[in-house]
Amino acid sequence: MALHGALWVSVGWEISMANAGQEEAAVGQEELAVGQEDLTRGQEDLAVGQEDVTVGQEDLTMGQEDLTMGQEDLAVGQEDLAVGWEDPAVGLLVGLHPWVSSPDAWAPSPDAWALFPDAWALFPDTWAPFP
Repeated sequence: MALHGALWVSVGWEISMANAGQEEAAVGQEELAVGQEDLTRGQEDLAVGQEDVTVGQEDLTMGQEDLTMGQEDLAVGQEDLAVGWEDPAVGLLVGLHPWVSSPDAWAPSPDAWALFPDAWALFPDTWAPFP
């Protein structure tokens, strides 16, 4: 009878251990499912991060292009400024001597002399280089 009781205790122990093992396996499966979800989220975050890096690189490229264009615009603007300083001097010269811009610039017409009879006297240094 003692043997019979010991057998039942042993069988009960084995059943108890099997139940505990099943519970541990269920907990492990749940943890595995959570780990797979975390892995999926991590892969999605990595994909988003890679897209952000790509967008950032594109933005950097566009910014560098904008900087280059801005430098070119600055150079053109500086050239325009230099021309702008030259234009008033040319305009003053042409304004003082209206026939300089005409095809007869080097040989003013008699009408021009009639309009400016004192031209040589008023601007002797200015007229010196002209024939």
